[in-house]
Amino acid sequence: MDEDSQSVYNIGEPTEKITLHISCRKLADLDIITVSDPVCHVYVADIERPNDWKLFGKTEQIENNLNPDFVTYFEMDYYFEKIQKVKVEVFDVDVTCMGLIGNFETTLGEIMGGINTTLTGTLTLPNKKKKKSRGQIILRAEKVSSNNDIVYFSMRINHLKSNKGWFCGSDDPFVFIERARESNQKEFLRVIQTEPVRNNLNPTWPALKYDAKEICNGDLECPLKFKVYSWRNSGHHRFFGEFETSIENIRSGQTEYNLFKNGLRLDSVCYFENFFLEERASFFDFLHSGWKMNLMVCVDFTASNGDIRRPSSLHFLNPTGKYNDYQNAIKQVGNILEVYDYNHQYPCYGFGGIPKYAEKRKVSHCFHLNGEEEPEVDGVEGILDAYQFSLLNCELYGPTHFGSCMRKTVDYIKDRIDEKMYHILLILTDGDIHDMPKTRDIIVEGSHYPLSIIIIGLGENSFHKMIELDGDDIILRNTKGEATRRDIVQFVKFNEFRHGSTQALAEEVLEEVPEQVVSYLSQNGIKLDDDKL
Repeated sequence: MDEDSQSVYNIGEPTEKITLHISCRKLADLDIITVSDPVCHVYVADIERPNDWKLFGKTEQIENNLNPDFVTYFEMDYYFEKIQKVKVEVFDVDVTCMGLIGNFETTLGEIMGGINTTLTGTLTLPNKKKKKSRGQIILRAEKVSSNNDIVYFSMRINHLKSNKGWFCGSDDPFVFIERARESNQKEFLRVIQTEPVRNNLNPTWPALKYDAKEICNGDLECPLKFKVYSWRNSGHHRFFGEFETSIENIRSGQTEYNLFKNGLRLDSVCYFENFFLEERASFFDFLHSGWKMNLMVCVDFTASNGDIRRPSSLHFLNPTGKYNDYQNAIKQVGNILEVYDYNHQYPCYGFGGIPKYAEKRKVSHCFHLNGEEEPEVDGVEGILDAYQFSLLNCELYGPTHFGSCMRKTVDYIKDRIDEKMYHILLILTDGDIHDMPKTRDIIVEGSHYPLSIIIIGLGENSFHKMIELDGDDIILRNTKGEATRRDIVQFVKFNEFRHGSTQALAEEVLEEVPEQVVSYLSQNGIKLDDDKL
């Protein structure tokens, strides 16, 4: 999902959370020799500014197919009382260019109001007086389940029969998994596509893992179809056969299924093995069980922030009382987390400056923001007071190092590992770091502990290294090549939220925290009703 679109629907409590599924039929063919390779771009309009479209997400590209059923779906908040405009643009993607097949505009209300929450529309080209059909689009909405369970299993199929011709190449089996719709169980949605197993008529998929919401919409008895094909680069995949079952059937021991084709039972058999259903706690369960949050703050005191006496400085203390960017970020994020904190005592540190109150006048990469022996302050106002105290009693210096503050944080957590406490480290900085290897090492180590790290970039820096630490596009690894156990870092640029609502920044930086909390509990086998954690 595009970053700018994530706050579009964050207005009040949604009526439902839904998933939007897209299919197309009889698309106009833009390719001369082959067939179009369609992909969909989904846009949503801002509720307050209906002509302001934001990219919400994209489907996968399906090669050589004029009747695609896209596996990628989109989770949205649906508000009964609001007009929520949605636009889908369908493109044909080639090696060198991308051509628009057509687009379609509607609202979530029209989709939800359709028969079986389904809307069929006509794709057309914009800005054309004569609206000639470019194909049909089918939009289906499904209610999102609150089931957080995870399904694990391996799957193997024996005795697939090849009928490849002289020029057909190898048989590379893969599986489409389709689930019945809640509103019409005779209609199935394609929700999963496995990887193909190359040149093998007895394929095995050894370790499959799916959210129950994804594979069966949280309903273990939901009918599922497993459709087996042989991969073709042309997009005309050859059909081997199919069978129908449910997660509940597999869990109860029904693990062998013959494939069927055209109503005939085949010798090909699919076996399910190593089935496991992990009952995963929700973030609500986490809060309800007595676990608490603990906020820790680290502030950048390097000279690149600018002379604090000048209004251009990121650390400028306005005599009118108007907050600078550091103060705004602390206030917005702190106010959200404060209600979950167990005692409102926040350890606060500074880095990259020379504290005038320290015994030795040298640059420190981890000093107590309040100038006291213990780093804890009382509440968000205490953080702001400590920040202002250090700003007036510290020489800005450098360079920018995260390692020492992160080391202090991880050690702090280790000393309290037996407590029911999840820690959030908020780092405010104006630039990229100069101790990247050390920082990566500590983040990988910290991913084993109850910790999330939120980095807010202030100013106009490009923040390339911060984006790398975020790890959304590439798995973060330490200097030994070991990967982070889970994603614990979220980075955002403050300037992207300068003109938004006061809640927009907090919503963005805290959005991933509930999932990070749940993943920590899950990966460590922590049961919320256990006395000993």
